[in-house]
Amino acid sequence: MLKILIASFLIASSVFADTKMKKISDSFNDKVKMVKETDEGIKLHFETHAAVYKVNKTNPKFEQLKKLLEKSKNENKEVKVEVSIPAMEITSAHN
Repeated sequence: MLKILIASFLIASSVFADTKMKKISDSFNDKVKMVKETDEGIKLHFETHAAVYKVNKTNPKFEQLKKLLEKSKNENKEVKVEVSIPAMEITSAHN
């Protein structure tokens, strides 16, 4: 019984480690509803997507993304974003 338990644990650990290594991303078009400054960067809400998204200051494109996302909000125009999941971090944005 102990051998089965240990084998099950090893298999489960391997599967868990494998899934943690994979990056999942999504992209969508939406209008920015809210931009909030934080110590880490900015947090965003969109009109039709319920999650809270973020852009970290550690992102090399932080200033560019911030400017584009704020412009989308101010002009009430859609922007296309690419998001890293499950972190909900915006990795790129385009008009």
